[in-house]
Amino acid sequence: MNKFQFCSRKLWIYCYDWLPWFFIVFAIIAAELKNWSLMLSLLGLFLVSLIIRQDAEARKLQIFSEIFRDIRNLEKEYYDKYEKQPEEEKKKWDSLFFNTIEYMAYLLNRGYVPLKDFEDFFGEAVKDWYENIFCKHYPKKKITDPTCFPEMKKLYKEIKRVRSR
Repeated sequence: MNKFQFCSRKLWIYCYDWLPWFFIVFAIIAAELKNWSLMLSLLGLFLVSLIIRQDAEARKLQIFSEIFRDIRNLEKEYYDKYEKQPEEEKKKWDSLFFNTIEYMAYLLNRGYVPLKDFEDFFGEAVKDWYENIFCKHYPKKKITDPTCFPEMKKLYKEIKRVRSR
């Protein structure tokens, strides 16, 4: 993400939070000026902006729920079948599981899903996946390689930092 994308994203988040209230302020001004059509239009825009905001929140929750359902299913498979699988199947499971976690970590690290809410509820699970599955299933070289699952490692470090306070 370059500097322009970062700044425009921050500006959008700022406007996203305040935009509905600008419509209310302008609607009040329009009412004072006795411009009823403008006031009603602005109130309509206010309601639309609230609906868009709720839709965005619902979409984030849906995306995150789908990812977490996939992780939960893979984790169940791990506890039920992993030890009995041949080595080749274990590697496939590891790749699928940690790529799914990597995608979830990407969404969290980039702010698509609020990290604060996630840390409170799922922080221990991420810590457990990293320490008890990732560190046991991958060689030390992969664990220390910064290009191997970088988003998951970043999320793990952030959760560990927050939990150590």
